[in-house]
Amino acid sequence: MADQSVERRLAAIVATDMVAYGRLIEADEEGTLARQKAHRQGLIDPNIATHHGRIVKSTGDGLLIEFASPVDAVRCCVQVQRAIKELEAEVAEDRRIRYRVGINLGDIVIDGDDIYGDGVNIAARLEQLAEPGGVCVSGTVYDHLKAQVDVGYADLGPQQLKNIEKPVRAYRVLLEPEATGQVTGARPRRSRGRQLGAIAAAVLVVIALAVTALWWRPWAPDVEPARAERMALPLPDKPSIVVLPFVNLSGDPEQEYIVDGLTETIISQLSKSPRLFVIAKNSAFTYKNKPVKVHQVSEELGVRYVLEGSFQRSEKQVRVQARLIDATTGHHIWSEKYDRAAAGDFTIQDDIASNIAVTLGTVEGQIQLAELSRTLSKGSKNLQAWDHLQRCLAYYFKFDKKSNLLAREEALQALQLEPESAVAHAYVGWTHLAEVWLGVTKSPEKSYARGEEWARKAIAIDEKEYQGHYVLAFVHMAARRFPEAGNEFEKILDLNPNDAAVLSSYGMRYLVPVGRAEEGLAIMKKAMRLDPHHRESWHGFVAYPLYLLGRYDEAIAAIKRVTKPRIDLQTILAGSYAQLGQTGKASAVIEEILSDNPDYNLAMFAKVQQFENPRDAAHWLAGPRKAGLPD
Repeated sequence: MADQSVERRLAAIVATDMVAYGRLIEADEEGTLARQKAHRQGLIDPNIATHHGRIVKSTGDGLLIEFASPVDAVRCCVQVQRAIKELEAEVAEDRRIRYRVGINLGDIVIDGDDIYGDGVNIAARLEQLAEPGGVCVSGTVYDHLKAQVDVGYADLGPQQLKNIEKPVRAYRVLLEPEATGQVTGARPRRSRGRQLGAIAAAVLVVIALAVTALWWRPWAPDVEPARAERMALPLPDKPSIVVLPFVNLSGDPEQEYIVDGLTETIISQLSKSPRLFVIAKNSAFTYKNKPVKVHQVSEELGVRYVLEGSFQRSEKQVRVQARLIDATTGHHIWSEKYDRAAAGDFTIQDDIASNIAVTLGTVEGQIQLAELSRTLSKGSKNLQAWDHLQRCLAYYFKFDKKSNLLAREEALQALQLEPESAVAHAYVGWTHLAEVWLGVTKSPEKSYARGEEWARKAIAIDEKEYQGHYVLAFVHMAARRFPEAGNEFEKILDLNPNDAAVLSSYGMRYLVPVGRAEEGLAIMKKAMRLDPHHRESWHGFVAYPLYLLGRYDEAIAAIKRVTKPRIDLQTILAGSYAQLGQTGKASAVIEEILSDNPDYNLAMFAKVQQFENPRDAAHWLAGPRKAGLPD
């Protein structure tokens, strides 16, 4: 056999990846990639070069880097992580770019420009142990560092890493300046006799636990658990859940709207409990038709519980299966199968919501089932009527004249099958309001009046159906009946405290116009946490209260996060520049607006938002007027 030599060397290996890369790209592809490129060119690559490192390979969200010295490796990564934190400080928390870093000192195999071996594998596993924005090093790196880097360390003890036979000592690097020189969690060395005694005691405990747990197997999760240190957002202080889009097993694409409607209804039902934190539909549906893992969803959205399920419909039967998973442990804690006659009663969504409430009430010890049961929707119990309501929503959110009429027809057909459906009455009301917003009505007053008529019918049938109150709130705001609108919003929030869209409307469309901009801003940020994958336009809407609060720099930053801001946001941008004395930038924005919309003026901008206080109305117009928008 010919003699084949393998080139090896000792090296410090760094593995990095971007936290929640997929979610960030989904939310803002251009912005994320632009900031990532700026980080590489202005910070990361120059630091690697300064510290004598070599980039071995680059993936979309990560790097593999080789250093000759572990001290250089750690110094480089510490400087980069501290700088990234400062660079991203002004970015909204759910959009910040953060990296995890793992560093190992070990033997590597050289293959051209590439490297591999256990030394590389350990670095990659340590990166997975690191916190977002943090650095995790192996014991071999720690032993070489001494006090040569101005950081502290947290001893994580021996870690059993995936596909690595022996446990690896690991240390979390403490980046805060005040932690320099500290070593926390370090375990004092014991005498051999005391070590043996401790080992013997531990063995006895393990044996005792094993005898009692043979049937339970808590160490064997059903799915890979999520890890708290990898959460992109902190876990809320109450039971948190995301309902993933149910899977259509019917083999019929025409059933998709029914399946989506089922998911939306369950989300809506759960959102009515103030004791739950429920991720909004918009964020939940970013995972539709994607092969995602439970732990990934949990870590990206910052929730503990994940509900997933499937829907299957034939001519005679509907079958729905659902299961609830505690993502932090990886265990299924509840599952159920529902079979219903296709032409029979359809209350599956209520059953699922109630079962989740019972289960989480048992697990968390804080949810009152009676409270949720009182607020469960009294919407359609007839499958055909429910079918029409889902078609109604599908048409309505296309938001054009033809689709709006089709949405109304579907809601009216639902009412023929179920005349006492409060939600169907409310949906008809929404279609009348949409006529005004679409600009397709000859008489906005009559359209608002019709919307109010249908809303009051919905409330008369069921005062706990929040959609009727929601329509009525918008009617009151259009008529400048601010106290009445406030009363309706209070009722809506009592009935449905977790609906991100409702919270956003309450903050921007009510609190801001009545002079409570600070509260409106806080409410809108709460809505964004409930809907981490919220529409990009929400960042722009935050500019409404920021502008009125005189926080013009922040208003400008918010609007710049929108790829194609609407004309009202462009106007606020111009007004903010003008209020800051940046007249050149203000004039340029106004010029751009008028080039596309030559008839646009202050009177049109004034109609964007109704204000109770004349001073707020004057402030609203002052900046754009100063920027040069004509009267």
